Amino acid sequence: MLAYERQAKILDILLKNDVYTIEQFLNVFPKVSASTIRRDLKFLEAENRIIMFHGGDVMLKRSSYEDVFATKKMHNIDNKIRLAKYAASMIKNGDVVYLDSSTTIMEMIPFINKEVTIVTNYVNFTPFQDFDYNVIKIGGTITKTSLACFDSLAKEMIKTMNFDIAFVGCGGIDKVHGITYPTIEQAIYERQLKRQSLRYVVIADESKFYNVFAGKAFDMDECEIYTDELPKEIRKIKNIHIID
Repeated sequence: MLAYERQAKILDILLKNDVYTIEQFLNVFPKVSASTIRRDLKFLEAENRIIMFHGGDVMLKRSSYEDVFATKKMHNIDNKIRLAKYAASMIKNGDVVYLDSSTTIMEMIPFINKEVTIVTNYVNFTPFQDFDYNVIKIGGTITKTSLACFDSLAKEMIKTMNFDIAFVGCGGIDKVHGITYPTIEQAIYERQLKRQSLRYVVIADESKFYNVFAGKAFDMDECEIYTDELPKEIRKIKNIHIID
């Protein structure tokens, strides 16, 4: 079967199923390797036809990006909440805290009960509407899949700020390729954010490991990383912490 035939069949399957996994596609194409399926999916993602989630789920691209964000929010939700609650406990009274737009980081908000200033690049104000303290929004061009700003304008804005602690998600974490993001532009933004932050904390559930994206921001040993589960081969890296 040629690549375009596989890709057409993948789209046909996704038309009939809200979400499909890479493992399920491997069952559909038993004579095709996992790396070939991933290349097909990456091609369709680049063509703006599908959305790939970090745990291996795949869905068709939809017209409503809020629906996409809602779907991501429900993925590994119990683990996200546990990580978010622990992350919120790191915050001290008076801190200037950066929160990015990742779904795990947004789960922190109900657990923040300190007098702090929040800075965020997430454009939807709804999660902050009941928050009692200052909220500062980073502006710029909105990336619709994440409802966030991290273009050159957003980067210039954060250059004017200093943060006690920054909490961020990521696209993927890999021993060789480091901490990566879907675009090079976002990786550059994250590097600037780290320069402005006394602590730069990556919060990532287990689904982020072994994922590699185009934009490399850091090596694994350059950031604090907190996760709910850790592959055995990287448990010796001291800056990675497992939250029970």
